[in-house]
Amino acid sequence: METKFTNGEWAAVVSKTPDISWYKHIVDEKGNTIALVLDRTRLVSNDNKPAMQLENEGNVKLILAAKDMYFALQDIIEQFEKTKMPVPIDLADSIRVFGIPALKKAIE
Repeated sequence: METKFTNGEWAAVVSKTPDISWYKHIVDEKGNTIALVLDRTRLVSNDNKPAMQLENEGNVKLILAAKDMYFALQDIIEQFEKTKMPVPIDLADSIRVFGIPALKKAIE
């Protein structure tokens, strides 16, 4: 399957530009922004800030891990399709029902 996402390592940085300081930038190896994650804690002034901060950080971490998870799932599916060994039915079903569609969703 051909990938259509940015190659190389990704990192999260806080914007230093005042008009977009409400975002964390997901950047590639050259510092080019490939995604923005809104810092929603800046939008509220209530007790939800700690929970929102955890959610914001979770979103950033998920985006940063997405490419690694994609390649891990791709390898699992390739090994599953090549194996001649018996595979437990629950694992085979999970790969067919969840793994293969998830991988396709990422590239279609």
